[in-house]
Amino acid sequence: SRGDFDQATKYLDRARTLSDQQGDTTNAIFSTIEMGKIYRIAGRFRDAEVLLRWSLSRLDEKGIEHARGTIHSELGM
Repeated sequence: SRGDFDQATKYLDRARTLSDQQGDTTNAIFSTIEMGKIYRIAGRFRDAEVLLRWSLSRLDEKGIEHARGTIHSELGM
């Protein structure tokens, strides 16, 4: 919200790494979704799309339905 994309990216990457290390795939996916949002806001559209499409495929693999709308909304933006 403050426009500090570098710091936001560091926190989200750390969250994703910790989630992966703990075997918490769901939170790793959600951290990646948030990073995709940050990239979109920062104008890094291709990077955002890559992360969001990866997240969407992982949600499908895990059978998680409730975040699909968020991802499609972000991809639409």
